Amino acid sequence: MAFPARRDVLDQLRVGPQLWALIWGAANLAVLLQTLDADGDHTNGIEIQSEIAALFEDAVIEVDQPGAAFQADTELQAAVDEANSRDLFSGDRTIVQRADALRALYIGLGLCPSGS
Repeated sequence: MAFPARRDVLDQLRVGPQLWALIWGAANLAVLLQTLDADGDHTNGIEIQSEIAALFEDAVIEVDQPGAAFQADTELQAAVDEANSRDLFSGDRTIVQRADALRALYIGLGLCPSGS
């Protein structure tokens, strides 16, 4: 069954600043959650320890910024460095790469086969 294209719907689908912010936000949130996961294994769920969450109490991290800017966010990096220095992670942790976080998210949601 085909539906006629409505101009107002098509206009909303154009990739404008608000849509990019939403896309960046979703990708950056995947990076953030997988980076802060207590055991570093996203496949068994995401658990963030209260000690790690406390490192972000006064931090302002814009999740809707472009990926490269998010990866280089000084407050995010400082929190990860502090967590590493306090041995709050299961091992030395770096900020998860965007492509790896998105691949894990898509596999977890069943949107692509594992190993792709």
